[in-house]
Amino acid sequence: DSDETAVVDFETAGQLTLNASTGIGIQGGDRQTLSVLLGTLAASTTTGGIYVGSTDSFATNGLISSTSGTISLLSDGVITVGPNLAGVAVDSAEDLVIRAGAELIQLADSTIEAAADISLYASTAMTLFSVTTTGNVALETAGAVLGYVDPAVAAITAQGLLLDGVGSMGTPAQRLSLDVAVLAGTVELGTLAFDNAQSLSLDSVTVSTRAIAPMGALPTVLHEQSRDTIILNTVDSGGLVGEGLFATID
Repeated sequence: DSDETAVVDFETAGQLTLNASTGIGIQGGDRQTLSVLLGTLAASTTTGGIYVGSTDSFATNGLISSTSGTISLLSDGVITVGPNLAGVAVDSAEDLVIRAGAELIQLADSTIEAAADISLYASTAMTLFSVTTTGNVALETAGAVLGYVDPAVAAITAQGLLLDGVGSMGTPAQRLSLDVAVLAGTVELGTLAFDNAQSLSLDSVTVSTRAIAPMGALPTVLHEQSRDTIILNTVDSGGLVGEGLFATID
């Protein structure tokens, strides 16, 4: 009921560190997503996964599921993803879902990695430094997807990249660095600027991740996001929008 959903499991203005062997925010195969209000979160588990949600902004400095388990972060505010002492921001043994009700910021010199697909959502904008998977990545935001100046690594390394309705990606002066084989999706505000480190196909990309509902049994069928072409919208009711397409493909 509403009283139960309003309960905050952990509240601190400082750092919360959680270590487990069979999961955080999950018990007996059912999600019981931890509700937190905090400054910074560090969490690790061997199996089971990590499920954490907040009604406010928070930061992280190392989230790891080492053997199995999804990592799922939900916030009604800003999520700032930062590294632990080894430079690891997030390392998921399975899929990864991060959903921010405002901005999603990955700090420089940190890594976000997953063994399966990755889905990243930010209501307003997202900044990425290094997101890596052997699977596919989905990005969704009404605003801009940006990287850092003169990056030493690709902002996204994956088999496929799905732009699931982004406002824009990169700028002509600061293109997003990619290393992907397939690109699909929709860019709503007319600017798509990137450098890709390999040959690129414009084809179907499907991203499969755990459904984001905070409570209940883990689904047997994963949540799917899929597009089969790339669409760059350069005109709206007010006329021309954005700056167009800028791309270098090695």
